[in-house]
Amino acid sequence: MSEEAINDDHLNDHYIYSVYKMLIYMGINPSDLVPNMTSEDADQNGRTASMILGIRNTQVGISIEQDNPGPYLEDGWFVSPASLVSLKQMHEAFQALESFAIEHRRRSTMNATKQTSRHEQWLIDAIIQRRLPVPERNHKLLKDDGKELTTPDMAWPDLKIAFFVDGLWWHQSREDTEIVKGFLEDESNQEYLLEHNRTRAEKDLAIRSEMSTRGWRVLSCTDRDLENQVGIQNQVRNIERMMDLVRKEQAALAQIVANRVREEPADVNTDSAFSVDDFLN
Repeated sequence: MSEEAINDDHLNDHYIYSVYKMLIYMGINPSDLVPNMTSEDADQNGRTASMILGIRNTQVGISIEQDNPGPYLEDGWFVSPASLVSLKQMHEAFQALESFAIEHRRRSTMNATKQTSRHEQWLIDAIIQRRLPVPERNHKLLKDDGKELTTPDMAWPDLKIAFFVDGLWWHQSREDTEIVKGFLEDESNQEYLLEHNRTRAEKDLAIRSEMSTRGWRVLSCTDRDLENQVGIQNQVRNIERMMDLVRKEQAALAQIVANRVREEPADVNTDSAFSVDDFLN
């Protein structure tokens, strides 16, 4: 059996899916995991070494009844035995618990006071499925004078990431399509619409520029970008990449601060000391 990942189309229905996720929850890097692991080594009966899952750099693995972990054990590997029946039972239990947790998180976002469009809800559901942090739906950003600057459709204040779904100004429900069609048949309405959208775009640009000066990372898409799963997953990946980028920057800044603190003389004035928050806020 070759070392290859389970086909994505069938992954959710395979017990390896649950094994992977439980190991990830325990802090294992998923890129280190090798499913259906084999090696050129064989036992005295000529059977090829095999395990259902392994990590090469630390030499640990999991085997089930039909595997042959003997050669790995002889090479000093730690191999945890498991039965196929127990793994499948664990998979069923894990799926039930995961569905429960996902639905709880999804419904908790629906209780937000901010009205959620169907496109936004699709994106939030995908964010939850990806196990990214649930966004805040009512995080108000204020101007220097205390007045509201904006309320992003989704926000992660700890990372200073905001996301906007730019929908058409009339876009409220599926039934509005015919109303819009009739509205646009009038040329004067078309001119009004163009001017309205131009004015709104200029206003949005000014708001998001000001957000950038306050250290916020701003992402956006249109509702049309969320009409299918391909578009939704593209936006989820954009959010995840931005989160990874911000976390790396925060870690780098934390290291700079730590180095600076170590270099400070012992009698430094603590009133002028600084922290990572000084960089991030």
